[in-house]
Amino acid sequence: MTIHERVIIMKLYLQAKILFSMLLTSTSAYAENSKQLDPNQGIIPSVPGYYPETDGFWGDWGFYDKCPLGQYVDGYTLLSEEEQINSDDTTLNGIILHCSGGARATSSISKWGSWIKPAYCHGPAKGFAIQIEPQQGDDDDTAANDFMLVCNDSSIAHAETRTHWGNWSNIYYCPTGQVIQGLITRVERQRYNGDDTALNGVRMICGQP
Repeated sequence: MTIHERVIIMKLYLQAKILFSMLLTSTSAYAENSKQLDPNQGIIPSVPGYYPETDGFWGDWGFYDKCPLGQYVDGYTLLSEEEQINSDDTTLNGIILHCSGGARATSSISKWGSWIKPAYCHGPAKGFAIQIEPQQGDDDDTAANDFMLVCNDSSIAHAETRTHWGNWSNIYYCPTGQVIQGLITRVERQRYNGDDTALNGVRMICGQP
């Protein structure tokens, strides 16, 4: 093997090592929380690792939270900030899931905006979608803007929110026979002199009703 060939192999090895390290860093918080789930429950989307369609781009995963035993998610409320015109927009800041027995489930939330009118299903929710604005480069980033639940009867529960920027994800459904019972969210910490995005992504926890 020539010296040139050895240099090429070493460069490829280092690139692979860096990519693997980045993957571990970006998913460590999610993995730390998800491994505590009951084996009969799962997180949707179930694709391992970083998944930008529902995960957003920045921030840390919070602890998961779910409804008490015997309850399921049947509604939700959003913490949303209105458009700021000449200052930084954060848009969606938090999600609270409403449980069938009156309890609430929430993960990490940020601090801007206000809680507005909720939406409910007539029974359990079985799927969700999220609207996330793509990265804006040198312009103002906002990440997650809107969120909706798909009910067990296939109707849509869509709560009020104050902005509607970005692209909707696909709808992700719980496995057959399961319903939504909780969530885990990804929120970027306040950057002070930087561009705040607040809530970036979310995944749902499914289980037997």
